[in-house]
Amino acid sequence: MLVVLTTIILLAALLMPVFVTAKESSKRVVCASNFHQVSTATTLYLNDYDDRLLPVNYGAKTDLDSTQDSTWVQLTLPYIREFGIFECPSDFTRIHNQRAFEPTAVAGDPYSRYYEASKRSNIGYNWLYLAPVISRNGRWQASPRYANQVSDPSNTVLMADSVFDVVSNSPRGGGYYLIYPPCRYRTSRTDSFRNGSDETEIWTPELGWEDKSSGDIGHVWPWHNGQANVLRVDGSLRPFTIKKLEAGCDSKSRWDGSIFDDGAYMWDLR
Repeated sequence: MLVVLTTIILLAALLMPVFVTAKESSKRVVCASNFHQVSTATTLYLNDYDDRLLPVNYGAKTDLDSTQDSTWVQLTLPYIREFGIFECPSDFTRIHNQRAFEPTAVAGDPYSRYYEASKRSNIGYNWLYLAPVISRNGRWQASPRYANQVSDPSNTVLMADSVFDVVSNSPRGGGYYLIYPPCRYRTSRTDSFRNGSDETEIWTPELGWEDKSSGDIGHVWPWHNGQANVLRVDGSLRPFTIKKLEAGCDSKSRWDGSIFDDGAYMWDLR
C-alpha cells in the first residue's frame, strides 16, 4: 500500500506541471481566437467605413457615459455579437471585479453597464496613434486614421492584451480598452503623434507608460507566460514580451522616452 501511494504521489508531482501547462495553453488558444474574431470585426468595420479605423470613442472627457458616448468595443459588437470575446480567460482578476460596474450605472439608462463594462476589455487599442481625439479650433473630436496611412501594417500594433491596473507587479481590475505606447518623442523632440498633420492638441488622459519598475506598462499585460498577444494592423497575431514592445525607443518614466529607430518601433504610423 505504501509503495502504491508513493507511486501515485510521484506521478501526481510529475504530471501536475503538465496539466497546468496544458490548461494555460488552452487559455492562450482561446484568447488568440478572441483576437482573431476582433480582427475580423475590425476588417468588416473598415469595409463599411471607407477604410477608416475604429474611433476609440467620441468624447474627450473622463466623466462621459453611454448617453453621450460609445467605445470602440461597442462599435465592433454588431460584427461579433458576443461580449465575452473581449474577456481573456487568463485574467483571474475579472472574477473579483464583475460587480465593479454597477455603481457607475446611470438611472434610466439600461446601456450604461455595457458602456462601463466595455472599458474593461482585455483587448486594448493603440488609440493615440491610430485613433486620437484631437482639438481643432477649440473643439475636441475623434480623428481615426485611415488604414492605408499605416506604412508598415505588419509591424504596427493595433491591439494587445491589456490590464486595468498593476500594483506590486500584480494585475488587478480586469482589462482596459486602451493601451499606451512606450515613447512619444523622436530624438529630435518632435511629437510622433502628429505624423505631419495639423492637430493643435491631442487628448492624453492618464499618461500611463512608465518604466517597468513602476509596474505600469501602458496597460499592456503579458497574461500568457510572460508574453502578451499582439494584433498588428495587417491582421497577423503573435505573442510579444514587454521588452520587445519597447523596441526602437528608450522607454523611461512618464513618457520621457525617445524613439531612435523607426524601423523597430511598433506603434506609430511610419
